[in-house]
Amino acid sequence: MVRDWDLMVVPALLASLAVAARAGDLRRLGVALCLTGLVHAGAWLASNHDPLQARQRFSRIAENGALFGPKSRAELWRYLSAQEGQAGNAEAAVRACVRAIESEPDDRQNYRLLVTLRIEQIARPTGNLEAAIDAAVNDLRGRSHREGYLHYGIALGTSLVGREDIALAAAQRGFELEPKSSELAATLGDMLRRSGRDAEATAAYEASLAIDPNQPRARVGLAAMAGVRGDLAEARRLLQDALDRTPWSPQAQQFQRLFEQGGLPPDAFRRYIYIR
Repeated sequence: MVRDWDLMVVPALLASLAVAARAGDLRRLGVALCLTGLVHAGAWLASNHDPLQARQRFSRIAENGALFGPKSRAELWRYLSAQEGQAGNAEAAVRACVRAIESEPDDRQNYRLLVTLRIEQIARPTGNLEAAIDAAVNDLRGRSHREGYLHYGIALGTSLVGREDIALAAAQRGFELEPKSSELAATLGDMLRRSGRDAEATAAYEASLAIDPNQPRARVGLAAMAGVRGDLAEARRLLQDALDRTPWSPQAQQFQRLFEQGGLPPDAFRRYIYIR
């Protein structure tokens, strides 16, 4: 059973994490991380006995937003969305995801999660992808959000189900709305590459790197383009450059595993896309 004290402890620990991170206090950060892990472990154990109560508790924690910042609140809403989705509560999962977006409108990944939820709920059983997209748009209508990031989410979500036409149009619109976003420029490059428009894809990746020279999606995208051309030596060189610049990047690490598999045809590099 999750106790009432978690309603105060979790926000306090999240706030402590944020303060320690900003101050560069590694000792304090480590202590806060350990304590936060213990609280979440207790919540996970409790959820095995009473999942509904655990979700209700996390909802109450997230609602108590005055105690901690928007990023932490968004993480809690995203966690709750995942829990509701696993429990088969599709609408509750969507509502929690929307609250995550309201809490932190600049987190691009929550927009992709919202589109994915609507695709799973509407498009997979009915085949009506347009209805799923319309539902995601309506979910955010009149709410505080970044419209360009919603198109980013539509691009990634629809690309996963093979609708490259919709994905490309969404990526183009997203970058139009967020012209200073290196991530959206690189995402446009991904969709152009998957659509076979290689010269335009390369230009989009280069535009992304002009905004942020360390953008891993763009550097990995250029490596993928080399793979499309069959130039594996150049693909390896570009990948190593991405790893040297951003060794923490899960995208560069994931792409590296393509080479470890060996013998990949150019089409595998054309289809490659990273979605967190």
